[in-house]
Amino acid sequence: MKTISTVSKPLFLAMLAALLFISCEKSEEATAQGNYIYAINNLTNVSHVYNIYLDGEFKGKIIAESGKIVAAESLCSDITFAQIQRNVIVIKDVSDGKHILKIEDSASLKILHTENFTMTEDGCMCQPYNMM
Repeated sequence: MKTISTVSKPLFLAMLAALLFISCEKSEEATAQGNYIYAINNLTNVSHVYNIYLDGEFKGKIIAESGKIVAAESLCSDITFAQIQRNVIVIKDVSDGKHILKIEDSASLKILHTENFTMTEDGCMCQPYNMM
């Protein structure tokens, strides 16, 4: 006849293995987010209005004023400041992972530019675009 200790040991090991297996499963939900800043340096003599799409979802409009050059290097360090800048759009709470940003001319509906990027956990990414 088996004693309680010999039956409990295999049962305990099986439960421990099952617990480890369950705890190692990756969650399907995105848990980390960051901020994405897109800045247009409009070197032309015409202002434009563009629609911004992130992964196919409309995120807002950006007015690219003629002759405006954006100092993009410091925008990630002050998101509030970045949000009030001309020729800049801040997209908050972008999940970590790969994304596609599309810039569409609001008048002609033609795609001006497509940007592929990877957002990192709790990161901030600022990408300038030079329009000539």
